[in-house]
Amino acid sequence: MTQFLSKHGDRRRRLFVLLVSILAAAVWPANAAAAPANDDFANAQVITGATGSVNGTNIGATKELGEPDHAGNAGGHSIWYTWTAPADGNVAFRTAGSSFDTLLAVYTGAAVGALTLVAANDDDPSAGGSSTISFAVSNGVTYMIALDGFSGKVAVGPTSLRWRPSPANDNFADAQVLPSTSSGIATGAANGATHEPEEPELLVVNPAAIWYSWTAPADGTYKFDTVGSDFDTVMAIFAGTSLDALDLVRINDDDPDRGCCSSWVPIKETTAGTVYSIAVFPLEGRADSLVLRWSPLILGTPDADNLFGTNGNDEIRGMGGPDLLRGRGGNDTLFGGAFMDVVSGGDGNDLLIDRRGADDLYGGAGNDVVNARDGNANDLVSGGGGTDTCRADAGDTRRRCP
Repeated sequence: MTQFLSKHGDRRRRLFVLLVSILAAAVWPANAAAAPANDDFANAQVITGATGSVNGTNIGATKELGEPDHAGNAGGHSIWYTWTAPADGNVAFRTAGSSFDTLLAVYTGAAVGALTLVAANDDDPSAGGSSTISFAVSNGVTYMIALDGFSGKVAVGPTSLRWRPSPANDNFADAQVLPSTSSGIATGAANGATHEPEEPELLVVNPAAIWYSWTAPADGTYKFDTVGSDFDTVMAIFAGTSLDALDLVRINDDDPDRGCCSSWVPIKETTAGTVYSIAVFPLEGRADSLVLRWSPLILGTPDADNLFGTNGNDEIRGMGGPDLLRGRGGNDTLFGGAFMDVVSGGDGNDLLIDRRGADDLYGGAGNDVVNARDGNANDLVSGGGGTDTCRADAGDTRRRCP
């Protein structure tokens, strides 16, 4: 009997140990990962340089008491990095290459419960579940970077964090404000630009853009172009001042008269004070040197028009009918249209271009460029009173032209 009770007591003890083991395995799995070294804010991993990348993991990472919700999401498995800006400028951080849906946020501050948000993002609109942020930095300032998983997700492979310089006017809110003048020129570069949430779809599906803002100085018609840029540009102009409420004016890859690889967008019959947002991006590849120009535009109609410049620097473009185009006091650019046009320079140093039709081009008093190279014969190219440069096709007629 004693042996029987002892045997059953041993069995109960073994069952008890087994149940405890099962419960322990459920709460503390045997393969539970140790927390990453940079789990806590105080142990943030130091990263350096204007450009770089680092891999890691958030498996086993936790959320600290007082830690903010990154990009507005509770997350729950954050890891931390610390980076000190090596110079004034702009930088973009990305989690592209990570194996899960990420959250990314950047702060300044010395304690996890007392941080100041600089920038945050859940999803890059062009890159699925990865995150991208672009922001201005100051030389010597230390930035704390949190990389977390959306709604508690953890990586199934390595996390990836990459950074590189970005343009100052990368974000819509940081658009370069152009002078509210009738004509002008600005320069820039789009290398390192990023997409941001709420961008128009036509931008998201293309390489990332840089932004400019311009306010019409007076009623009238104007144009923007990218002549002089060293890459194949695409330009989109919108009316509006809010990224989520922009109205497209026009998007253009190649100028209809100049051809590849500059862009041209007219703004027709605007009113003074109207604000326009201008996005420029490369068709593909690098975008090292952008030239953005704007000026008044005198634009023809499909009918026969007489189009005369002002005393300023004008662009005059014929359209469908047999047009008469004449520059006046400024340095003008005149384009013949699709029909048989007469194009005359004025007192300034003008550029006269025939892209279509059998046109008569006459230089004026200034030192003009008279270009009738449209691939067709029967144009008339005539120099004026200045030292002109003439370009013509075989079969064109030259007068007083070197």
